[in-house]
Amino acid sequence: MTFVPLKTFSVPYSLEEIKSDISIITSKTPSKSLCVEGWRNLNHSYSLVNQWQLLKLVDSKIDLKHKDLAYYNKNWNSKENYSGLTSEQVKIINQIPSEDNNNRYDVVYRISYPLNISLSNSDRLFVYGTSEWGLTNDCFVGSSVKEACSRNNLKIITPSNWSKIGFLKAGFKEENMIVIPHGVEPSSFYKVDFKSRSQYRKNLGIHPDDFVLLNIGALTSNKGVDLLVKAYILLKPKYKNLRLLIKDSSNLYGKTLKDVLSKMAKNELNKNLDFSKLNDVLIISQNLDVKNLNIIYNIADAYVSPYYGEGFNLPPLEAAACGVPIVVTSGGATDDYFSKIMGLKIDSKIINDSHNKIYLEPSLESLIESIEILMNSSTSYGGEIGSKYVHQNFSWKKVTDILIKELSL
Repeated sequence: MTFVPLKTFSVPYSLEEIKSDISIITSKTPSKSLCVEGWRNLNHSYSLVNQWQLLKLVDSKIDLKHKDLAYYNKNWNSKENYSGLTSEQVKIINQIPSEDNNNRYDVVYRISYPLNISLSNSDRLFVYGTSEWGLTNDCFVGSSVKEACSRNNLKIITPSNWSKIGFLKAGFKEENMIVIPHGVEPSSFYKVDFKSRSQYRKNLGIHPDDFVLLNIGALTSNKGVDLLVKAYILLKPKYKNLRLLIKDSSNLYGKTLKDVLSKMAKNELNKNLDFSKLNDVLIISQNLDVKNLNIIYNIADAYVSPYYGEGFNLPPLEAAACGVPIVVTSGGATDDYFSKIMGLKIDSKIINDSHNKIYLEPSLESLIESIEILMNSSTSYGGEIGSKYVHQNFSWKKVTDILIKELSL
Protein backbone atom coordinates (compact mmCIF):
# COMPACT_ATOMS: atom_id res chain seq x y z
CA MET A 1 0.00 0.00 0.00
CA THR A 2 1.30 3.45 -0.92
CA PHE A 3 0.83 6.29 1.59
CA VAL A 4 1.00 9.85 0.22
CA PRO A 5 2.59 12.28 2.76
CA LEU A 6 0.27 15.07 3.83
CA LYS A 7 2.85 17.76 2.92
CA THR A 8 2.58 16.84 -0.79
CA PHE A 9 -1.08 17.88 -0.93
CA SER A 10 -1.51 21.05 -2.96
CA VAL A 11 -3.91 23.84 -2.10
CA PRO A 12 -6.46 24.32 -3.46
CA TYR A 13 -7.07 20.53 -3.71
CA SER A 14 -9.71 19.61 -6.30
CA LEU A 15 -12.19 16.71 -5.99
CA GLU A 16 -10.64 14.97 -8.99
CA GLU A 17 -7.17 15.17 -7.41
CA ILE A 18 -8.55 13.68 -4.17
CA LYS A 19 -10.13 10.78 -6.09
CA SER A 20 -6.84 10.19 -7.88
CA ASP A 21 -4.82 10.07 -4.67
CA ILE A 22 -7.35 7.76 -2.99
CA SER A 23 -7.00 5.40 -5.96
CA ILE A 24 -3.23 5.35 -5.48
CA ILE A 25 -3.52 4.77 -1.73
CA THR A 26 -6.01 1.90 -1.96
CA SER A 27 -4.65 0.14 -5.04
CA LYS A 28 -3.48 -3.46 -4.66
CA THR A 29 -1.38 -5.77 -6.74
CA PRO A 30 -3.72 -7.69 -9.11
CA SER A 31 -4.41 -11.29 -8.08
CA LYS A 32 -2.61 -13.97 -10.05
CA SER A 33 -4.91 -16.03 -12.23
CA LEU A 34 -5.40 -19.79 -12.09
CA CYS A 35 -7.60 -21.93 -14.30
CA VAL A 36 -8.21 -25.45 -13.03
CA GLU A 37 -9.21 -27.90 -15.76
CA GLY A 38 -10.76 -31.02 -14.30
CA TRP A 39 -13.75 -32.98 -13.02
CA ARG A 40 -16.32 -31.82 -10.50
CA ASN A 41 -19.36 -33.54 -8.91
CA LEU A 42 -17.94 -37.07 -9.18
CA ASN A 43 -16.63 -39.64 -6.67
CA HIS A 44 -13.64 -40.65 -8.79
CA SER A 45 -10.35 -40.07 -6.96
CA TYR A 46 -9.12 -37.42 -9.42
CA SER A 47 -12.40 -35.54 -9.06
CA LEU A 48 -12.39 -35.78 -5.26
CA VAL A 49 -8.83 -34.47 -5.05
CA ASN A 50 -9.82 -31.60 -7.34
CA GLN A 51 -12.91 -30.76 -5.29
CA TRP A 52 -11.18 -30.82 -1.89
CA GLN A 53 -8.47 -28.55 -3.28
CA LEU A 54 -11.00 -26.21 -4.88
CA LEU A 55 -12.71 -25.77 -1.51
CA LYS A 56 -9.44 -24.42 -0.14
CA LEU A 57 -8.42 -22.47 -3.26
CA VAL A 58 -11.64 -20.39 -3.14
CA ASP A 59 -10.47 -19.02 0.22
CA SER A 60 -7.21 -17.75 -1.27
CA LYS A 61 -6.62 -14.42 -3.02
CA ILE A 62 -6.25 -16.12 -6.39
CA ASP A 63 -8.32 -15.15 -9.42
CA LEU A 64 -9.76 -18.66 -9.79
CA LYS A 65 -11.61 -20.14 -12.77
CA HIS A 66 -12.66 -23.71 -13.57
CA LYS A 67 -13.04 -25.57 -16.84
CA ASP A 68 -15.12 -28.76 -16.72
CA LEU A 69 -13.61 -31.56 -18.76
CA ALA A 70 -15.45 -34.58 -20.12
CA TYR A 71 -15.48 -37.57 -17.77
CA TYR A 72 -13.26 -40.49 -18.77
CA ASN A 73 -16.29 -42.78 -18.91
CA LYS A 74 -19.29 -41.41 -20.79
CA ASN A 75 -21.61 -43.33 -18.43
CA TRP A 76 -20.36 -41.50 -15.34
CA ASN A 77 -22.66 -38.77 -14.11
CA SER A 78 -23.15 -36.57 -11.06
CA LYS A 79 -26.34 -38.39 -10.04
CA GLU A 80 -25.21 -42.02 -10.06
CA ASN A 81 -21.60 -41.20 -9.13
CA TYR A 82 -22.06 -38.11 -6.99
CA SER A 83 -19.13 -36.85 -4.97
CA GLY A 84 -20.65 -37.37 -1.53
CA LEU A 85 -19.76 -33.86 -0.42
CA THR A 86 -22.32 -31.75 1.42
CA SER A 87 -24.78 -29.61 -0.54
CA GLU A 88 -23.03 -26.50 0.77
CA GLN A 89 -19.62 -27.75 -0.36
CA VAL A 90 -21.01 -28.66 -3.79
CA LYS A 91 -22.56 -25.20 -4.08
CA ILE A 92 -19.25 -23.48 -3.29
CA ILE A 93 -17.39 -25.61 -5.84
CA ASN A 94 -19.96 -25.11 -8.60
CA GLN A 95 -20.08 -21.34 -8.06
CA ILE A 96 -16.47 -21.01 -9.18
CA PRO A 97 -16.60 -18.97 -12.44
CA SER A 98 -16.14 -20.87 -15.67
CA GLU A 99 -13.13 -20.40 -17.87
CA ASP A 100 -13.11 -17.50 -20.33
CA ASN A 101 -11.66 -18.91 -23.53
CA ASN A 102 -10.36 -15.48 -24.50
CA ASN A 103 -8.30 -15.15 -21.32
CA ARG A 104 -4.69 -16.01 -20.78
CA TYR A 105 -3.81 -17.24 -17.29
CA ASP A 106 -0.74 -17.18 -15.14
CA VAL A 107 -1.26 -20.89 -14.43
CA VAL A 108 -3.34 -23.74 -15.83
CA TYR A 109 -3.64 -26.80 -13.60
CA ARG A 110 -5.10 -29.95 -15.22
CA ILE A 111 -6.45 -32.83 -13.17
CA SER A 112 -8.22 -35.45 -15.29
CA TYR A 113 -7.47 -38.65 -17.19
CA PRO A 114 -5.93 -39.36 -19.69
CA LEU A 115 -3.23 -36.84 -18.80
CA ASN A 116 -3.47 -33.92 -21.22
CA ILE A 117 0.06 -32.58 -21.76
CA SER A 118 -0.77 -30.31 -24.71
CA LEU A 119 0.03 -26.60 -24.75
CA SER A 120 -2.13 -24.31 -22.61
CA ASN A 121 -3.22 -20.67 -22.68
CA SER A 122 -1.02 -19.89 -19.70
CA ASP A 123 2.50 -18.93 -18.73
CA ARG A 124 2.89 -22.14 -16.72
CA LEU A 125 1.18 -25.53 -17.03
CA PHE A 126 0.85 -28.10 -14.24
CA VAL A 127 -0.62 -31.54 -14.92
CA TYR A 128 -1.72 -33.84 -12.09
CA GLY A 129 -1.32 -37.57 -12.50
CA THR A 130 -0.67 -40.84 -10.68
CA SER A 131 1.27 -43.97 -11.48
CA GLU A 132 0.22 -47.12 -9.65
CA TRP A 133 2.66 -49.52 -11.29
CA GLY A 134 3.82 -47.84 -14.47
CA LEU A 135 2.63 -45.61 -17.32
CA THR A 136 2.07 -46.40 -20.99
CA ASN A 137 1.77 -44.06 -23.97
CA ASP A 138 -2.02 -44.21 -23.94
CA CYS A 139 -2.01 -42.56 -20.50
CA PHE A 140 -1.13 -39.26 -22.24
CA VAL A 141 -2.89 -37.15 -24.86
CA GLY A 142 -2.11 -33.90 -26.63
CA SER A 143 1.62 -34.37 -27.05
CA SER A 144 4.44 -36.87 -26.83
CA VAL A 145 6.28 -37.18 -23.54
CA LYS A 146 9.52 -36.22 -25.31
CA GLU A 147 8.04 -32.97 -26.67
CA ALA A 148 6.33 -32.14 -23.38
CA CYS A 149 9.59 -32.56 -21.47
CA SER A 150 11.27 -30.02 -23.75
CA ARG A 151 8.96 -27.29 -22.41
CA ASN A 152 10.34 -25.49 -19.37
CA ASN A 153 6.89 -24.28 -18.32
CA LEU A 154 5.43 -27.80 -17.83
CA LYS A 155 5.47 -29.57 -14.48
CA ILE A 156 3.89 -32.86 -13.43
CA ILE A 157 2.30 -32.95 -9.97
CA THR A 158 2.03 -36.41 -8.42
CA PRO A 159 1.06 -37.36 -4.85
CA SER A 160 3.85 -39.74 -3.81
CA ASN A 161 7.47 -40.62 -4.44
CA TRP A 162 6.38 -44.10 -5.56
CA SER A 163 4.12 -42.51 -8.20
CA LYS A 164 6.99 -40.26 -9.27
CA ILE A 165 9.04 -43.35 -10.21
CA GLY A 166 6.43 -44.27 -12.83
CA PHE A 167 6.73 -40.86 -14.50
CA LEU A 168 10.52 -41.01 -14.49
CA LYS A 169 10.41 -44.45 -16.11
CA ALA A 170 7.98 -43.05 -18.71
CA GLY A 171 10.56 -40.44 -19.74
CA PHE A 172 9.90 -37.38 -17.61
CA LYS A 173 12.88 -35.69 -16.03
CA GLU A 174 13.49 -34.98 -12.37
CA GLU A 175 13.06 -31.27 -12.98
CA ASN A 176 9.61 -31.92 -14.48
CA MET A 177 8.32 -33.51 -11.25
CA ILE A 178 6.72 -32.12 -8.10
CA VAL A 179 5.48 -34.39 -5.30
CA ILE A 180 2.56 -33.03 -3.28
CA PRO A 181 0.65 -35.42 -0.97
CA HIS A 182 -3.11 -35.68 -0.57
CA GLY A 183 -4.94 -34.77 2.62
CA VAL A 184 -8.09 -35.21 4.66
CA GLU A 185 -10.72 -32.77 5.82
CA PRO A 186 -10.63 -32.88 9.67
CA SER A 187 -14.29 -31.81 9.94
CA SER A 188 -15.33 -34.76 7.74
CA PHE A 189 -13.04 -37.58 8.89
CA TYR A 190 -12.61 -37.85 12.65
CA LYS A 191 -12.93 -40.30 15.53
CA VAL A 192 -16.47 -40.55 16.93
CA ASP A 193 -17.34 -41.27 20.57
CA PHE A 194 -17.66 -44.83 21.87
CA LYS A 195 -21.45 -44.70 22.20
CA SER A 196 -21.95 -43.60 18.57
CA ARG A 197 -19.50 -46.21 17.31
CA SER A 198 -21.28 -48.97 19.21
CA GLN A 199 -24.61 -47.94 17.72
CA TYR A 200 -23.21 -47.83 14.19
CA ARG A 201 -21.81 -51.34 14.58
CA LYS A 202 -25.08 -52.62 16.01
CA ASN A 203 -26.96 -51.20 13.00
CA LEU A 204 -24.82 -53.38 10.71
CA GLY A 205 -25.22 -56.49 12.86
CA ILE A 206 -21.66 -56.34 14.17
CA HIS A 207 -21.25 -57.74 17.69
CA PRO A 208 -19.28 -55.87 20.38
CA ASP A 209 -16.49 -58.49 20.38
CA ASP A 210 -16.23 -58.73 16.56
CA PHE A 211 -12.94 -57.56 15.05
CA VAL A 212 -13.74 -55.83 11.75
CA LEU A 213 -11.25 -55.50 8.90
CA LEU A 214 -12.15 -52.77 6.40
CA ASN A 215 -11.17 -52.07 2.80
CA ILE A 216 -12.65 -49.25 0.70
CA GLY A 217 -12.29 -48.47 -2.99
CA ALA A 218 -12.04 -49.97 -6.44
CA LEU A 219 -11.55 -53.71 -6.55
CA THR A 220 -9.01 -53.41 -9.34
CA SER A 221 -6.05 -55.78 -9.45
CA ASN A 222 -3.55 -53.29 -7.99
CA LYS A 223 -5.50 -53.02 -4.71
CA GLY A 224 -4.54 -56.45 -3.36
CA VAL A 225 -8.06 -57.35 -2.21
CA ASP A 226 -7.40 -60.92 -3.31
CA LEU A 227 -4.59 -61.13 -0.77
CA LEU A 228 -6.82 -59.68 1.94
CA VAL A 229 -9.51 -62.26 1.16
CA LYS A 230 -6.95 -65.08 1.31
CA ALA A 231 -5.66 -63.86 4.70
CA TYR A 232 -9.22 -63.62 6.01
CA ILE A 233 -10.07 -67.18 4.92
CA LEU A 234 -6.92 -68.53 6.59
CA LEU A 235 -7.50 -66.62 9.84
CA LYS A 236 -11.23 -67.29 10.17
CA PRO A 237 -10.98 -70.82 11.66
CA LYS A 238 -8.77 -69.45 14.44
CA TYR A 239 -10.75 -66.24 15.05
CA LYS A 240 -14.50 -66.81 14.82
CA ASN A 241 -15.11 -63.14 15.71
CA LEU A 242 -13.13 -61.87 12.73
CA ARG A 243 -15.25 -59.95 10.20
CA LEU A 244 -14.52 -58.37 6.83
CA LEU A 245 -16.25 -55.26 5.50
CA ILE A 246 -15.75 -54.31 1.84
CA LYS A 247 -16.95 -50.96 0.49
CA ASP A 248 -16.50 -51.24 -3.28
CA SER A 249 -16.68 -48.67 -6.07
CA SER A 250 -18.73 -50.81 -8.42
CA ASN A 251 -20.83 -47.82 -9.50
CA LEU A 252 -17.68 -46.38 -11.11
CA TYR A 253 -15.79 -49.45 -12.27
CA GLY A 254 -18.47 -52.15 -12.40
CA LYS A 255 -16.21 -54.53 -10.47
CA THR A 256 -17.58 -56.41 -7.46
CA LEU A 257 -16.15 -58.78 -4.87
CA LYS A 258 -17.87 -61.60 -6.74
CA ASP A 259 -15.64 -60.82 -9.73
CA VAL A 260 -12.54 -60.93 -7.53
CA LEU A 261 -13.56 -64.27 -6.03
CA SER A 262 -14.36 -65.74 -9.44
CA LYS A 263 -10.87 -64.91 -10.66
CA MET A 264 -9.31 -66.28 -7.47
CA ALA A 265 -11.22 -69.56 -7.79
CA LYS A 266 -9.75 -70.13 -11.25
CA ASN A 267 -6.21 -69.86 -9.91
CA GLU A 268 -4.66 -73.23 -9.13
CA LEU A 269 -2.79 -71.69 -6.19
CA ASN A 270 -6.11 -71.11 -4.42
CA LYS A 271 -7.59 -74.57 -4.91
CA ASN A 272 -7.40 -75.38 -1.18
CA LEU A 273 -9.04 -72.15 -0.01
CA ASP A 274 -12.39 -72.61 1.71
CA PHE A 275 -14.43 -69.80 0.17
CA SER A 276 -17.38 -70.66 2.44
CA LYS A 277 -15.50 -68.76 5.17
CA LEU A 278 -16.63 -65.61 3.36
CA ASN A 279 -20.33 -66.15 4.11
CA ASP A 280 -20.35 -63.44 6.78
CA VAL A 281 -18.46 -60.79 4.77
CA LEU A 282 -20.26 -57.44 4.72
CA ILE A 283 -20.41 -55.68 1.34
CA ILE A 284 -21.49 -52.09 0.72
CA SER A 285 -21.86 -51.16 -2.95
CA GLN A 286 -24.05 -48.08 -2.88
CA ASN A 287 -22.53 -44.63 -3.11
CA LEU A 288 -22.08 -42.98 0.29
CA ASP A 289 -21.86 -39.35 1.31
CA VAL A 290 -18.93 -38.18 3.41
CA LYS A 291 -20.93 -38.38 6.65
CA ASN A 292 -21.72 -42.07 6.13
CA LEU A 293 -18.21 -42.79 4.90
CA ASN A 294 -16.90 -41.42 8.19
CA ILE A 295 -19.27 -43.82 9.98
CA ILE A 296 -17.94 -46.78 7.97
CA TYR A 297 -14.36 -45.92 8.90
CA ASN A 298 -15.28 -45.65 12.58
CA ILE A 299 -16.99 -49.04 12.55
CA ALA A 300 -13.70 -50.78 11.71
CA ASP A 301 -11.09 -52.16 14.10
CA ALA A 302 -8.43 -52.07 11.38
CA TYR A 303 -8.11 -50.75 7.85
CA VAL A 304 -6.18 -53.26 5.71
CA SER A 305 -4.65 -52.46 2.32
CA PRO A 306 -2.16 -55.08 1.03
CA TYR A 307 -1.78 -53.23 -2.29
CA TYR A 308 0.55 -54.06 -5.17
CA GLY A 309 0.71 -50.50 -6.49
CA GLU A 310 -0.94 -47.19 -5.58
CA GLY A 311 -0.52 -43.60 -6.68
CA PHE A 312 -1.20 -42.43 -3.11
CA ASN A 313 -3.86 -44.61 -1.41
CA LEU A 314 -6.04 -42.07 0.37
CA PRO A 315 -8.48 -44.40 2.25
CA PRO A 316 -5.87 -45.59 4.82
CA LEU A 317 -5.04 -41.95 5.58
CA GLU A 318 -8.74 -41.13 6.01
CA ALA A 319 -9.13 -44.21 8.22
CA ALA A 320 -6.16 -43.10 10.34
CA ALA A 321 -7.82 -39.66 10.64
CA CYS A 322 -10.75 -41.53 12.22
CA GLY A 323 -8.40 -43.17 14.73
CA VAL A 324 -8.51 -46.57 13.01
CA PRO A 325 -5.24 -48.62 13.01
CA ILE A 326 -4.02 -49.28 9.47
CA VAL A 327 -2.11 -52.14 7.85
CA VAL A 328 -0.47 -51.19 4.54
CA THR A 329 2.15 -52.55 2.17
CA SER A 330 5.70 -51.44 2.91
CA GLY A 331 7.78 -49.75 0.23
CA GLY A 332 5.01 -48.03 -1.71
CA ALA A 333 3.08 -44.78 -1.84
CA THR A 334 1.86 -44.97 1.77
CA ASP A 335 5.47 -44.72 2.99
CA ASP A 336 5.17 -40.97 2.38
CA TYR A 337 2.59 -40.53 5.14
CA PHE A 338 2.87 -43.63 7.30
CA SER A 339 3.88 -43.27 10.94
CA LYS A 340 4.37 -46.08 13.46
CA ILE A 341 1.62 -44.59 15.59
CA MET A 342 -0.83 -45.36 12.77
CA GLY A 343 -0.37 -49.11 12.58
CA LEU A 344 1.79 -51.72 10.86
CA LYS A 345 3.49 -52.36 7.54
CA ILE A 346 3.34 -55.53 5.46
CA ASP A 347 6.71 -56.83 4.27
CA SER A 348 7.09 -56.69 0.50
CA LYS A 349 9.57 -56.86 -2.34
CA ILE A 350 9.77 -54.78 -5.52
CA ILE A 351 9.11 -56.55 -8.82
CA ASN A 352 10.21 -55.22 -12.22
CA ASP A 353 8.56 -57.30 -14.92
CA SER A 354 9.36 -57.66 -18.61
CA HIS A 355 6.67 -55.11 -19.59
CA ASN A 356 8.46 -52.23 -17.82
CA LYS A 357 5.95 -52.59 -15.00
CA ILE A 358 7.05 -51.99 -11.42
CA TYR A 359 4.99 -53.21 -8.49
CA LEU A 360 5.17 -54.56 -4.96
CA GLU A 361 4.64 -58.14 -3.88
CA PRO A 362 3.27 -58.07 -0.31
CA SER A 363 3.97 -61.05 1.91
CA LEU A 364 0.87 -63.06 2.86
CA GLU A 365 2.62 -64.28 6.00
CA SER A 366 3.45 -60.71 7.04
CA LEU A 367 -0.13 -59.61 6.34
CA ILE A 368 -1.54 -62.37 8.55
CA GLU A 369 0.99 -61.61 11.28
CA SER A 370 0.09 -57.90 11.22
CA ILE A 371 -3.62 -58.62 11.59
CA GLU A 372 -2.95 -60.98 14.49
CA ILE A 373 -0.75 -58.40 16.21
CA LEU A 374 -3.57 -55.87 16.08
CA MET A 375 -6.02 -58.45 17.41
CA ASN A 376 -3.86 -59.69 20.27
CA SER A 377 -1.26 -57.08 21.18
CA SER A 378 -1.64 -54.72 24.12
CA THR A 379 0.15 -52.06 22.07
CA SER A 380 -2.23 -49.34 20.96
CA TYR A 381 -2.19 -48.00 17.41
CA GLY A 382 -4.22 -45.19 15.89
CA GLY A 383 -6.78 -43.74 18.30
CA GLU A 384 -6.83 -40.07 19.24
CA ILE A 385 -3.06 -39.77 18.81
CA GLY A 386 -3.18 -41.16 15.28
CA SER A 387 -6.15 -38.99 14.36
CA LYS A 388 -4.44 -35.85 15.68
CA TYR A 389 -1.25 -36.70 13.77
CA VAL A 390 -3.13 -36.90 10.46
CA HIS A 391 -5.17 -33.76 11.10
CA GLN A 392 -2.06 -31.74 11.93
CA ASN A 393 0.17 -32.98 9.12
CA PHE A 394 -2.14 -33.94 6.24
CA SER A 395 -5.14 -31.61 6.21
CA TRP A 396 -6.39 -30.43 2.81
CA LYS A 397 -5.71 -26.87 3.98
CA LYS A 398 -2.04 -27.65 4.59
CA VAL A 399 -1.71 -29.65 1.37
CA THR A 400 -3.38 -26.95 -0.75
CA ASP A 401 -1.08 -24.31 0.75
CA ILE A 402 1.84 -26.40 -0.57
CA LEU A 403 0.11 -26.57 -3.97
CA ILE A 404 -0.35 -22.76 -4.06
CA LYS A 405 3.33 -22.28 -3.25
CA GLU A 406 4.47 -24.72 -5.95
CA LEU A 407 2.19 -23.02 -8.50
CA SER A 408 3.87 -19.72 -7.52
CA LEU A 409 0.50 -18.03 -6.94
